[in-house]
Amino acid sequence: MRYLATILILTLLSCESKPPDHIPPDKFSKKFETDFRCELQSFLPNDNELDMFEEALKKHLENLTSLGIGFERNVLEKVHPLEYSLGWFKRRYFGRINKNGERKIFTELVPVRCGGSEDWKQIDYPSDSNIACWWSVEYDLTRNEIEKVNYP
Repeated sequence: MRYLATILILTLLSCESKPPDHIPPDKFSKKFETDFRCELQSFLPNDNELDMFEEALKKHLENLTSLGIGFERNVLEKVHPLEYSLGWFKRRYFGRINKNGERKIFTELVPVRCGGSEDWKQIDYPSDSNIACWWSVEYDLTRNEIEKVNYP
């Protein structure tokens, strides 16, 4: 009986009571070197650039929330700020260079529950039938600044 109680206590202590880290594991992210949907020049973002983007995104969303204009998401029948659940989104990263030579990272995010196991990795996957699952962010590398958040 004591053994069973110990296992139960350890199991309860190991349960995750907070959301996953805001940066998803590698299996939930994919970098694209080119994007045929965009006429801009492309580049493959490196890991350091993506880390900068992820930190800027979280800070940007936290700032919006602190100003009372943040985005909200329903998680387990409770409303939470969007930054609370960033770890539950798969990411598709695209490097773009605009006409002025400015390097931008365009990121599409999809909840883990959407997009199937591998379908979300296809560049042309978002369609009119599943567009509600997708949202996007544009980040300026030079200014280290989130420029646009397109959240449904």
